[in-house]
Amino acid sequence: MSRLGALWEGLMGRGQPRPANPSSSRATRPNEYRVFTKAHDREVRLTDLDSVLGPLSATEQGMFELRKQACSVGLAQWQAEANVKALAWRNKLARLATQADREATCVTILLDLSGSMRDQRIMTVRGVLEVVGIVPQALGIQFEILGFTTVRWKGGLSRRQWIDAGKPHWPGRLNDLLHVVIAEADVHDSARLAKLDQLLRLDLPKENIDGEAIEWACARLMSRKASRRALIVISDGAPVDDSTLQANDLDYLGDHLKSVAAAVQSDGQIELFGVGIDYNPSRFYCDARKSSSPDELLEALFGVLNTLFAPSSSVDLESTG
Repeated sequence: MSRLGALWEGLMGRGQPRPANPSSSRATRPNEYRVFTKAHDREVRLTDLDSVLGPLSATEQGMFELRKQACSVGLAQWQAEANVKALAWRNKLARLATQADREATCVTILLDLSGSMRDQRIMTVRGVLEVVGIVPQALGIQFEILGFTTVRWKGGLSRRQWIDAGKPHWPGRLNDLLHVVIAEADVHDSARLAKLDQLLRLDLPKENIDGEAIEWACARLMSRKASRRALIVISDGAPVDDSTLQANDLDYLGDHLKSVAAAVQSDGQIELFGVGIDYNPSRFYCDARKSSSPDELLEALFGVLNTLFAPSSSVDLESTG
C-alpha cells in the first residue's frame, strides 16, 4: 500500500475526518466502474518479468541475490517444521475427499504484489507458498498462483494518455495493470515452485488494483474443467493506486473491490476467501482470515483447503496427525 493509501486507512481506522473528495465539485460520480485505457496493461509469466520490467542492473541483481539468500537462510528452520505440518495436512485432506473429488477441484491463490508487501512480507509469503503448494499438487488438485501489481508507479502510460486528453473528469482506473502468472495450473513439475524467488525482485511490487485482479483470476478459474472452484486472495490492505484515487475519489477502488467480491460470492460458482497479512480483510470478504506470522498464514491457507472438503469440520491441526 502506498503512502496515500496508508494515510487513508489510518484516518478511517481512527475515525478522523477524511481528506477532501477531489471530485466533490464535479459532476456526479458515474455508477459504473471505468477504465480509462487497457492499452498498456500486461500479463506475463513470473519467469518473463524482464520482458515488462527490463533486466536487473548489476546492483539490482546483487540485491536480489542477497534477498534470496536471506529468505532461504531465515526461513530454513521454519520450513523444515512447516513441511511436517504440510504432510499431516496432506494426509488429512486425502482422507476427506476422494481422488475424483480432488481432481475436480481447482484452487487459485491470488497474491497482492503492492509496495507494502515488499521485504519481510513477501519473503514470508514466498516461503509459505513453497510449503503449501506441494500439497494440492500431491493430491491432484488443480492449483495455480497468480499475482497482481502495476507496471509503473504514478499511473504510467495510462495517466500520461489521460493528461494528453485534457484530464477529463471521472476517468476511472488510471494505471497500467501487471498481472503475473506465478505458477500455472497445468504445470505439474515440482520445479515450478522453485521459481518463486522471482517474487523477491525489488522492481516488482507497486500499486494494487484488486477488483480487476479478482475478475482476471475468476475468468481463468471459469475456463477450467472443474466442479468446484476456489479463489484465495492474499493481501495486506485495501486497494490503492494514487493516480486513480486522486483523479476520481478515495473510495473508487475499494468500492469496486466490494462490488466484485459481492458479485462472486452471490454467483456461487467460485468460493471466495480473503487472507490478510497483518490486516483483517473482512471489509471485503465474507470468509476473511487474518495472519500475522508464517505459522498463521500457513494455517489460514490449509484451513481454506479443509473448508473446501469438510465445511463443518474443525481445522485443528491436532486432528491431522
